[in-house]
Amino acid sequence: KIIRDQSLPEQSKNCDAILEHLLHLLFADAISTKIGSSAAETTIVEKAIAYMEANFNKSDLKLTDIAESVNISDSYLIRLFKSETGYTPKDYLNNIRMRQARWYINYTNDPIYAISYHCGFDNPQYFSRVFKRVTGMSPSEFKHSLEL
Repeated sequence: KIIRDQSLPEQSKNCDAILEHLLHLLFADAISTKIGSSAAETTIVEKAIAYMEANFNKSDLKLTDIAESVNISDSYLIRLFKSETGYTPKDYLNNIRMRQARWYINYTNDPIYAISYHCGFDNPQYFSRVFKRVTGMSPSEFKHSLEL
């Protein structure tokens, strides 16, 4: 939020993008460190989120993988996750992927199909449908709105 609230000269926007990305990586690393050092204090949902953050770019990531990473059943993970976050694990994973997709669209010149692969989608058309459902616009419309 601090980064976005500052008005930066045009030449500083690339630094802004890099800093924002590094902060995201540090956050994900901090969650992993917390899990490694104090597993008893970390909830199952926090562990599942850390696993999703670390593996969101894998197109074959499944609910079973996430549940196995925290040693519970798929159905129990869904119930627990929904009660603690208000989201299903699939919706939360898609939100992680869409956050990353917005970053790639905003700060790289990668084509949309490549961004879909970076974000764990093996079908660019499905990626576009999910992106539109989450953001209210297609990836191309989103990219165009940034150029205005």
